Amino acid sequence: MPSLKPLGFGPVAGADSGCASALARGAELAPYLMRTLRRREELLDELRARSPDDIFRAKLNAMSDAASLADAGQAMGAMRRAKEAAHAVIAAADLAGEWDLDGVVQRLTELADVSVQTGLRLAIRDGWANGRFGDAAERDDLPGFFALAMGKMGAHELNYSSDVDLILLFDLDTCPAGGPRLKQNMMKIATDLVRFLEERTEDGYVFRTDLRLRPDPGSTAPVVTTQFAHTYYESVGQNWERMAHIKARVCAGDENVGADYLQELEPFVWRRHLDYWAIADIHSIKRQIHSHGGHESLEAKAFDVKLGRGGIREIEFFAQVQQLILGGRRPELRISGTKAALGGLVEAGVVEPDVCADLCRAYDFLRGLEHRIQMLNDEQTHKLSDNPERRAQVAALYGYGDLEAFEADVRAVRRFVHDVYSDLFAEEERLSGAAGNLVFTGVDEDPGTVETLEEMGFTEPSKVIQTFQKWHRGGVAATRSARGQQLLTSLGPRLLQCMSDVGEPDTAFARFADFFGALPSGVQTMSLLLQEPAIATELIETMAFAPQLARDLARRPALLDAMMERRFQSPVSQDKPGGRERELEKLLSRSDDFEELLNIARRYHREEAFRIGYQLLRRQIGSLDAGRAYADLADACVVGLAKVAEREVLGRYEGTIGKWVVCALGKFGGRELSPTSDLDLMLVYEAEEGGGQLAARFVQRLVAALSAPTEGRAIRGRHAASAVRQGGACGRQVLVFRAIL
Repeated sequence: MPSLKPLGFGPVAGADSGCASALARGAELAPYLMRTLRRREELLDELRARSPDDIFRAKLNAMSDAASLADAGQAMGAMRRAKEAAHAVIAAADLAGEWDLDGVVQRLTELADVSVQTGLRLAIRDGWANGRFGDAAERDDLPGFFALAMGKMGAHELNYSSDVDLILLFDLDTCPAGGPRLKQNMMKIATDLVRFLEERTEDGYVFRTDLRLRPDPGSTAPVVTTQFAHTYYESVGQNWERMAHIKARVCAGDENVGADYLQELEPFVWRRHLDYWAIADIHSIKRQIHSHGGHESLEAKAFDVKLGRGGIREIEFFAQVQQLILGGRRPELRISGTKAALGGLVEAGVVEPDVCADLCRAYDFLRGLEHRIQMLNDEQTHKLSDNPERRAQVAALYGYGDLEAFEADVRAVRRFVHDVYSDLFAEEERLSGAAGNLVFTGVDEDPGTVETLEEMGFTEPSKVIQTFQKWHRGGVAATRSARGQQLLTSLGPRLLQCMSDVGEPDTAFARFADFFGALPSGVQTMSLLLQEPAIATELIETMAFAPQLARDLARRPALLDAMMERRFQSPVSQDKPGGRERELEKLLSRSDDFEELLNIARRYHREEAFRIGYQLLRRQIGSLDAGRAYADLADACVVGLAKVAEREVLGRYEGTIGKWVVCALGKFGGRELSPTSDLDLMLVYEAEEGGGQLAARFVQRLVAALSAPTEGRAIRGRHAASAVRQGGACGRQVLVFRAIL
């Protein structure tokens, strides 16, 4: 692989030496820096008189000292002024080339750490003062409560306008607070912390704060217990959450309890052995990250520096995926920083030293570019605009006097990074479908996935995304195992494409969701659908166009097994006469228990009725053939269960019914049954002594056999209404009745 040529970035173009000059020139190019200097005019004089590091440390101290202010409003103002000044000093040192990328991101993270610590101290102090944690006290610590820094903050790699990703936890065994309002009191800490950090005042804000990386964010409070978190990760934790925890560290609160928590979580993050399905799921994360960045050409001017092809995320993933696979057996690879992780992979013999060196150079280039894009307006954006004026501003902030040289370096870095990234698991199948992105990992809705689902015909793409996210978090029995979640990752795009292809995606998805939610275990079913694409297509078509069959499948997911039998596709019009009667009789001969015999007949009836309905839906048979097949199935069930009912009655009571015959009436008699038809029946018998009473009991048992619910529910959710009428003719007795089969 060719190496990356030297890159031309450096101090801001057009400035004299020194941080003050660099900041002044940067303000001419970046509106946000200009606004900051207008509010903090003293900074230029400070930068001329002192080193940027001395000024930065003073601003950090000012941030920390804000926690001692008694008035919350004053504290928030002090925090915001300290942050803005520190932010400007970091920009000045960055634009002047005084600090390299490592120094810049380290100081940005230090600023975030002290800000979170200050906000948490203020929130906890208010809780103690108001007696939420016991007797009122003057203290700003709470044993057992801590904040985890995630993502770039956790790895000491924050970008210039970054959000801070936090997980807030408390340990029930350590926390001194208790009582019925414990949850509300902990939530108050969380909401106060967020308010202290991100509420905008006349002095601005400190940091935007994101708490959504916590376990199951759609269903949990902003702060959760360590006990709940352990249970969640052990049972339904996903591989993207494992990847997120590579960079997790305690940034505020009870450091000892937090360190113990992370140590106990290590078996979840670092698995010693990865089976095939776990590796396949890690591959799927790569595909999701790939598709998330879109499909822009490597030559396109508009470029998402973080998520796009050849961007920052590809370098991060190159390191992290290999850490996940190898780190369980090699603790030396459990490193949070991206460049440090790349270095560890070199020492482990996994990555060539030259590749590592060039990836680190590319990483520095892209992160520096990201910072300058964000300096323009202090926006959490990563997109390099295709507007020539805006690109020229960014290029000048990055030290390029020649826009062509800047463009050439951007293209070279992107091509190199994407080549290295693409070599990782090069043979894998793409996640994105033909229509575009289909990404359901993480907690955000991927805009590309929303667009793809709309193009596929789904009218409520957010509902589809939220449902898939719920499934991935183990929200149904089918995905409560890691393997079930991994299979869903591979199967999901195929199912959604099938739903789009049938032309009724909303209907098919709603009915599939009912079916999927009823599965007692999803591994076998999803494996089947992956291995047999035709079965998956047929299942979705059934969901879309046959509401009754879809309801049957939702109530009885085991019906899907019947579709795998060779006989299922054989046209019912070609079934041998009397074949169903003989087959059911054979099945009924396997037991003597009345309840079990009814269950056997029910299962047989459901599977055959599903087969007939499916073939009618697929137009493999006509309505007349279907009517005869339903009648033939009813014949088999009535014959088989009549014999079962007779044995049951004669086994319980003395005497005999005599000679008898069950006659079909109405549509049943005319062999024109539909899937929902009742059976109109008549029992004709020659009564022997005492036989009349036994005949009535026989009818009752037969109605029960044909109609009563078994295995916990009725076939169609309603009970038989048996209207028995008695009469006599030519020495014979007649009982007319109705049953639901």
